[in-house]
Amino acid sequence: MKINKKVGALAGLAALAAVGGTWAFFNQTAAITNPFTTKQYNTSVVEHFNPADGEDWKPGGTVDKTVSAKNTGDYPILVRVSMDEKWYRGDVKDAFKTIKSSDGDVFFNVVKEDGGYKASQFDPEDGLAPEEFFNQKGDDTVVYKNLNTGSDAGKWFYENGYWYWNGVLAAGTSTEQLMDSVTLASNIDLGKYISTKSYYVMSADEAAKADALDSDSKIKADFDVEKYLADNNKEWSTAASDDEELQAAKDAAKDGSYFFRKAESGLDENAKGYAGANYDLTITTEFIQATKDAVWENAPQVIKDLAE
Repeated sequence: MKINKKVGALAGLAALAAVGGTWAFFNQTAAITNPFTTKQYNTSVVEHFNPADGEDWKPGGTVDKTVSAKNTGDYPILVRVSMDEKWYRGDVKDAFKTIKSSDGDVFFNVVKEDGGYKASQFDPEDGLAPEEFFNQKGDDTVVYKNLNTGSDAGKWFYENGYWYWNGVLAAGTSTEQLMDSVTLASNIDLGKYISTKSYYVMSADEAAKADALDSDSKIKADFDVEKYLADNNKEWSTAASDDEELQAAKDAAKDGSYFFRKAESGLDENAKGYAGANYDLTITTEFIQATKDAVWENAPQVIKDLAE
């Protein structure tokens, strides 16, 4: 009986081993690689402009400035351009006048008249050039942009602040020039100038000490009274009126003093206009993939229709 119990126990262990064993299944994985390659969207803006030509820009003066766009990439693209201009003195952050192409007529309102270009200014002699536009007693632009525009395919046309190239720009091709030159209006407001009169009375003793007299006790021809005043921390006296100046001259004659007078014209600090100013014309060119899903939302329909 004991022998049979042991055999039974061994048989039970064998059954447990069979249930808890590991089964191997046949399996296989198949993979396919799908290769994709992207090309490039490369663009460039090309201009002909020599900054040295604009260093002494006079009213009525024209400076060459040509601008075009080129597709240097692999895909067709659409192109549009916007512009803004600013006038400033010293620091560009302190611009005293800014106009954008999206401002409409005020950006373009310079006309050819009497052989020159005339700007629309509220008052061409008031020295004003504020941010406000003509309908708010300000000025329009004073710079004429010589643009090449038209409605035909393959031309630039303007709408809502942008110039659009009316066509798809294929890889390796360029647009026509958008601009040839810019001209400063001949009637540009160069500010108000104020004339001032001043005088200086030099006594005979002072004149002698300053070595200002010749052997005949007359003022030497080469005596520089302005240098003398500056070197000796002396100042001119400003006459409030012609009568005041005349009276000072009579008093000097009675005293045997020497009378110097000066008249000068200077720019009114409160009405400078465009005198002594810098001008920046910023041209922003945008490129976009020529597909319907990518085209600018605010683009005119004729441009949207060009997209594939």
